[in-house]
Amino acid sequence: MIKFIALLFTFTALNGQSILYSLPKEMSSFEYSLDTHLKNGQEIIIVTPAMSTLSLKRKLIKSVSQGSHLTLITQNVSSDPIALVAYQNVTLLRYWGKYLTNTTIIIDNDYMCTQQGALIESKTTIICTDDPLLLKKALQNITQLRTHSKLYLE
Repeated sequence: MIKFIALLFTFTALNGQSILYSLPKEMSSFEYSLDTHLKNGQEIIIVTPAMSTLSLKRKLIKSVSQGSHLTLITQNVSSDPIALVAYQNVTLLRYWGKYLTNTTIIIDNDYMCTQQGALIESKTTIICTDDPLLLKKALQNITQLRTHSKLYLE
């Protein structure tokens, strides 16, 4: 029995936990989880077709003012992304390739949230995970996106 528990613990540690948030019903739970990770995060990466969420913008500004670094890769740079460029430790990249269809938020390479579509306040489903295999794959994809992106203020 002890061997089985040790094996189960190893399997659980290697495969992260995923949480599904159905917005707007579970918005407070999602925001609390995201806020907790943003407070402690040093590196934040957001890939989204467009971003227009006032509550997230406030959290990002607070996190950046506390020393975190934000990299934002987007296709539509109007509204919130342009306002974030005014802060230190913010890198805004404009992606010129194929149209982005999903949003990915990665905090410190160990926590990731994804959703279909742009990062806007609406009815949607967000999946957050700390699975190292999913994070590794997402980071590889983001590295490729960076090579096809240009600095907004270049």
